[in-house]
Amino acid sequence: MKTQLLSFFLSLFSTGLVHSQVYMYGTTSAGGANGYGTIYRVDQNGQNFEKLFDFSQATGGKPFGGLTLANGKLYGFTTEGGQIVNSGAIIAAGTFYEFNPIDNSFNVIEYIDDKSVIGNTFNSAPTLGSNGLLYSLSELVEIGTPANVLSSFDPVNATFTAIDTIPSAQYGQGKSKLLYASDGNLYWTSTGGPGVGSGQIIKFDLTTNQPVSLHTSSWSLNTPGDYNGARNNPLFEALNGSLFGTSFLGGQSQGGGTMFRIDKDGTNFIQIYNP
Repeated sequence: MKTQLLSFFLSLFSTGLVHSQVYMYGTTSAGGANGYGTIYRVDQNGQNFEKLFDFSQATGGKPFGGLTLANGKLYGFTTEGGQIVNSGAIIAAGTFYEFNPIDNSFNVIEYIDDKSVIGNTFNSAPTLGSNGLLYSLSELVEIGTPANVLSSFDPVNATFTAIDTIPSAQYGQGKSKLLYASDGNLYWTSTGGPGVGSGQIIKFDLTTNQPVSLHTSSWSLNTPGDYNGARNNPLFEALNGSLFGTSFLGGQSQGGGTMFRIDKDGTNFIQIYNP
């Protein structure tokens, strides 16, 4: 069965005491024994493909965000299936899971439904901070409400903390993977939002637990904007502290997307490439 490979080079893990080989781990959104996707690995040369786990309705399936290595385990989200666990919920919306690459054991940590306190619809893997916490941003709250819930997960005690609900009407809808920058804050690119409606570059100050809009995408009738349609494409921090990103839409009149740069204080925004 043809599958969609989503995170071919997202996670590196060395099993030094058991194997001398270095492996790369990833997920597929479909295929496998149940049609809900798989967890797989290949060696550092892209050889010796091995399927390690088949997602199912019970475990949650159709992961779109890949995996994140933390505390010796791999963590990720699924987008369908699982269980309804909260009072008043009517839709099972996937799971948050842990996978042990030493013994290939799988564990559902959190069942997600439309009443989950961390929101629902996670199409990106969590982001590891230097403090050891994993940060995630949901795309929705309850059913079809386009607001983001920012949460943290402590892999040591296996607990989630909902940090803030961020209204899309003010900040746009965050659909891109989070960046944990060297200043200890989180950054992402949103889509939609107020005014011009092409999205913003958002900083979340983890000291004050407040979102800050650093930049709003320009827009006009003939030019789709600086950036728009950001999805699964995180910002990256350069050695000089500048942030770099790409968008799915925006740019010239064809709207083919852009590559851009901005400083963490919101200054010096520039489009680097505009197809």
